[in-house]
Amino acid sequence: MTASSPEAAAAGLEILRRGGNAIDAAVATALASCVADPANVGLGGYGGELVVHDGAERCWSVSFSMIAPKSVDASAANPEADNPVSDNQDHKTVAYPDKGPSASGAPLVVAGLSRALESFGTMSWAQVSNRAIVLACDGVSTTGATERALAALPDRSFLDGVFDLATPGRLRQPALARTLGDMAMYGPDWFYEGPIGNAASASFAESGVSLTPSEWIDSLDRVEMVHATYYDLGHWRIFSAPLRTSGAPCLHATLRAMQIIADEQDFESSVGLAGLAQKMSSIWQYRFSAPERNSLTQETLADWVDAAVSYDTGVTRLTPATGHTAHINVVDATGITVALTLSQGPKWFGARWVIPETGVLMNNGMHLFRWERPVVRRGLHYALTNLAPVVAVESGGARVAAGAPGARRIPSNVALALGRHILNGMDLDQAVAAGRVHAEDALVSAYESGRLEAGIDRELLRVFPQIDGDDDAFCTGPLTVLSRNRDGMVALGLDDRVAPGFGEMLA
Repeated sequence: MTASSPEAAAAGLEILRRGGNAIDAAVATALASCVADPANVGLGGYGGELVVHDGAERCWSVSFSMIAPKSVDASAANPEADNPVSDNQDHKTVAYPDKGPSASGAPLVVAGLSRALESFGTMSWAQVSNRAIVLACDGVSTTGATERALAALPDRSFLDGVFDLATPGRLRQPALARTLGDMAMYGPDWFYEGPIGNAASASFAESGVSLTPSEWIDSLDRVEMVHATYYDLGHWRIFSAPLRTSGAPCLHATLRAMQIIADEQDFESSVGLAGLAQKMSSIWQYRFSAPERNSLTQETLADWVDAAVSYDTGVTRLTPATGHTAHINVVDATGITVALTLSQGPKWFGARWVIPETGVLMNNGMHLFRWERPVVRRGLHYALTNLAPVVAVESGGARVAAGAPGARRIPSNVALALGRHILNGMDLDQAVAAGRVHAEDALVSAYESGRLEAGIDRELLRVFPQIDGDDDAFCTGPLTVLSRNRDGMVALGLDDRVAPGFGEMLA
């Protein structure tokens, strides 16, 4: 198990110890994370991406990310068409607020976790919920991330009905404990079909947002489970979240760029890393500048990757992005491997409002529709996120699961750790701890000055007019990696930065 908090990792390990499989443990860990890492993830989050490999040959993705409310889609061109990309580039250029119901959409976290458990798990919802209920009732230790988030809040009033902070360093959530307990009793569908939907709709209506109870219930049907897309890299097959609605294409392209550089020079040198940053900028420019940037299928992925890596035009400036997420990796004794990323949005505590009497903090998801052209399916607009959980499978039987928070830095950071491990043979801890670089356009590159050799700034300045050596920008949350080799031995790679990762293993 890996997770963003020790209590969440322990919850998953408890499930494995009781005979549950990797999906059972992943769902238990996700629910516990909603309690133990509330600044980054919650039941009201805008969803996530899950990749599950069955330990043999098959791999699926379960996608439950952000879908725009129907009231927002009403002005869209061709709302009933199923298009790779919306025909109207401008209808989403709306200045959504960054807090309150206008910043939120219906959450798919419970629906997605429920679908995964029903499809691949062996335990009941009540069984995998038990530890999360106990944690919410008895309290959890406040992690560094939670303390940083609380300290950054100019106004904590929205948390009055959520947290009991009477004991320093301890966080109790009695209202959330009741919500989790009701779900354990009545089943996860109760989150959508019970009174919570009515309470949420009333809160939306008070803010002038139309999101009806029936639309809330419709969330149960908006989870997508398909065979996972993949990219072949040497002896490894890299399985990912859906190409059109996640950061997976940029992750695949960055791994390919690392492979190209490693074939020509020492990848870990300043010259090699500066070359990678240059290719990262090409990849992101292609994703957001090229007309076909989001017309992606399994059949076209290899060509897309080649085009993205070699793309050399465009200086579109992307709005600086941060992302607050929680990532979970699990592998069980049978070899089932899971990578799961959940998100609350680009702000601590999501949109900073709570469904009354529930303890459910709501997502800040509408920012995803500010300007990116969404995917349109069944008349619904699906956001393009940067979530990029991945399961890599080696032809000899080894498995690696990886993921991280960090907005557009997610694909870059995950690819760096994964590529260093599978291409350069680094141990997992070393691969996760090694210094990072990132770029999204030809004008500026970011690098982790405290973890890279002194010459990196000079090499980056040969390529980019401006560089940013702010290490904190790479520390929005823990990157974690888990591997299982051909002999069944398991190893963990846990981030050691400001927001550390946590892991648990059965003896």
